[in-house]
Amino acid sequence: MTVATPIGSANPAPATRPDRVGVLLVNLGTPDTADARGVRVYLKEFLSDPRVIEDQGLRWKLILNGIILRVRPGRKARDYRKIWNTEKNESPLKTITRAQAAGARPDRSWSAVAATTASTRSARAAAARSAPCAVGVGCPPVVA
Repeated sequence: MTVATPIGSANPAPATRPDRVGVLLVNLGTPDTADARGVRVYLKEFLSDPRVIEDQGLRWKLILNGIILRVRPGRKARDYRKIWNTEKNESPLKTITRAQAAGARPDRSWSAVAATTASTRSARAAAARSAPCAVGVGCPPVVA
């Protein structure tokens, strides 16, 4: 026989406040290089994301792979080279986002990490790198 314990009589969990909070600054992404290959890789990942293009059917795949990924990368690579941060070898978006994460620390109670959703530096990987501990063991909460 089981005994039911009323909800009100259960001991509430002690309120804990984390020492630090992790803030994850996420944007849609940018190419890793300013050449046609780098732009093609980025565009394929970005435009294959159902959060960006909802209808990912056969028609879209034909347009993406048959037209866009053959024509657009070369044109956009020229544009990226005009604004590329050659000193750090990265796009301005990556430079600005990283600077925002580095500058967004008014005190030591929280820290920020920059990530993108459509590039080799994924949000999940950045979140894992931001916590210098085993996942779930003493890690600060992450606010995205």
